[in-house]
Amino acid sequence: MTLTFHTRFTPLTATPFSRADRCIEAAPCPALRPLVRCFWGHSAAQGAGGRQLVIPDACVDIIFTLKDGRVRTRFCALDQQPFWSDLSAQAPDLFAVRFYFWALPFLCPGGLPALEETLIPALSRLAQEGEFATLDFAGRKALLERWLLGRLSRASAPDALLDSIDYLLSHGGDARVCALSVHTGYSARTLERLFAQHLGASPKQTAALIRYQTLWNRALTQPRFDVQDQVLALGFCDQAHLLHFFRQHHGMSLGQAVRLARGLSPFYNTRGDAPW
Repeated sequence: MTLTFHTRFTPLTATPFSRADRCIEAAPCPALRPLVRCFWGHSAAQGAGGRQLVIPDACVDIIFTLKDGRVRTRFCALDQQPFWSDLSAQAPDLFAVRFYFWALPFLCPGGLPALEETLIPALSRLAQEGEFATLDFAGRKALLERWLLGRLSRASAPDALLDSIDYLLSHGGDARVCALSVHTGYSARTLERLFAQHLGASPKQTAALIRYQTLWNRALTQPRFDVQDQVLALGFCDQAHLLHFFRQHHGMSLGQAVRLARGLSPFYNTRGDAPW
């Protein structure tokens, strides 16, 4: 399967239009775009970034923390709940690569247990041998891109998993495990095992993340966004169901979230035209 998932699904952060934070962000080279969302980083020399809302973006991160000439590599799995992050002035230098969730089986064909055993140690060696601490953001990005191109060029993923993800994306996350089972021809138990092994999330949790991010993307990008239209389009029972679902994943109401994303106070609405 030629991956085109990234052309159909664009996860967004809580403040995708903000230029006030202290993080640098860069798109990957064209060959990596089907799997890599972006590279990002922060330098302690840039100063404090303040508190930032982190929402479930259906992505995973591999983060390199640089302090006193040493590099620590860690993996951040799929988030299911929002949280606030405080990027203080004392924070160490960070460099990270953010992957779409479907990149995980390509990165670690053996599943998530192998990630901590093989992938993270390999990346730690790369950072040390590549003298990460002496490179700027562009240099670190180039080093990681070369390594990822070599690793991912020969990688593959289970067809049943990719077929399931394709189905979930096509339905905006509005799909049950039984529907996935019928579509793929695999039992619900097999799909549960595949998702847990390669994504660290169940089919139900993965569907919810896609549904939430689809709703969030539409709320910010559709010129005439209408909640009632999305109730029907994304399979919610009613408006109350949709708004409760959104608050569970975002930590605030849809109206507050949209105002925060646009650089306004989430708790002050001068227009008063959005009941949600």
